[in-house]
Amino acid sequence: MSLTVLALGTLTADPQERTGGSGKPFVVANLRTATEDDAVLVSVVAFSDSVKAALLALKKGDSASVTGRAKLTSWTGRDGAEKHGLSIVADGVLTAYAVGKRRDATAAARQSSGPETGALSPLHA
Repeated sequence: MSLTVLALGTLTADPQERTGGSGKPFVVANLRTATEDDAVLVSVVAFSDSVKAALLALKKGDSASVTGRAKLTSWTGRDGAEKHGLSIVADGVLTAYAVGKRRDATAAARQSSGPETGALSPLHA
């Protein structure tokens, strides 16, 4: 069983591009998401070119939101305690950089089109 989720977190390492046995490239990344009690580690894999590019533009410590199909995972940590996390096949990535870029484009469009006409901006469409 898989779930469709939206996970927000901080990258624990730089995303890495890898090549599968079939020769198809993919990108892996790891997010640390905050919860009330602890943190959940989220393993992310991306196959889409746009999602791969978005992840590869990020570095360790950057914030990102990832959406996609997820499965619950568990493993035994170095301390012997059972750990839990998620594994996501990413369909989309949203970063602060992308939001800022979209805001800049919207502001530039507003300035070039003159006064507001009541239409929705591209940010809301």
